[in-house]
Amino acid sequence: MLDFTEFKNEFINGCRDELAGVARFSPYSKIELEEHSITKAQRGELTGLIFKEPGTVCAPTFYVEDFYDLYKEGRSLKDLSVTVVQDAYRYIHNPPDFPDIDPDVLSGQGLFGVRLLNKSGNRDYLKDVTYLDAGCGFALIAEIRSGDFRAVITNSLLDSLGMTKEALFERALEDSSMNDRATLFDLADMLPAFPEGSINLLDSEAGTVLPPVSLYVLSNESSFWGAAVLFYPGMLERLSDLMGGSFYVLPSSIHEVLLLPATEGDPQRLVDIIRSANRTVTESDVFLADELFICESGRLRQVSYGGVVPSPGNFPC
Repeated sequence: MLDFTEFKNEFINGCRDELAGVARFSPYSKIELEEHSITKAQRGELTGLIFKEPGTVCAPTFYVEDFYDLYKEGRSLKDLSVTVVQDAYRYIHNPPDFPDIDPDVLSGQGLFGVRLLNKSGNRDYLKDVTYLDAGCGFALIAEIRSGDFRAVITNSLLDSLGMTKEALFERALEDSSMNDRATLFDLADMLPAFPEGSINLLDSEAGTVLPPVSLYVLSNESSFWGAAVLFYPGMLERLSDLMGGSFYVLPSSIHEVLLLPATEGDPQRLVDIIRSANRTVTESDVFLADELFICESGRLRQVSYGGVVPSPGNFPC
């Protein structure tokens, strides 16, 4: 089996050969392949292959590391080279249809979404990305959406939008809460029956208080980047009502968090559980945090080993 460097060289050469072969039968295709080091959220520096064709606005990027994983699972270099070139042609000639991005006509289009990241673990990535410090070591970033396509809002893209950072995140949080609704499930109910037999507890009647003996899973309907639901408008207050007061937040991954009423957990034990899971179960590319958090009076704070609650973060929940 080839090591990564050997694979990368042969894979790129294979992609160039495939491009040359396709060009012989398609004289209008002049796609060029460029290799760049790209810093990605949660993953650090990756080897990006960017496919460009003059006159098109879509330049799809593929990451060699992803294809190396497939190679290690048994896929052939030839098959992988054919796959990436075919996908590049498809994306270039059928680009996502983003509406005109005019701040004066954005209302109601549902263009934007949010993601939640560990701030210190993504420091290099965040240099060129517009983000909002959510406190507690978290950073919110915004994305623009078109169907299954999602593009993170960089600093340069924000400038072209003509929006302030504050207006962007206000809009992105509103869009997310409408188009990728928050979900709250009893963990015990999810295991045998999810999703058909599970009830979204956020739809409970006003005044409902959930049983304190269960762990609850908070995410969004897509189960993708669902931890950001914590910062949806009014979410912490709604959760406080359902939990009957203060509750702990266990950062399971970027896709979901676990909730537990504060009366039912020992902080040090919960921190031990979080850190053990992060080292044995949670993959590095979905890691959210190593700490335990508590929500009191609608404010999210980090809990120390000694149970001392530091000053709240600066996100206005």
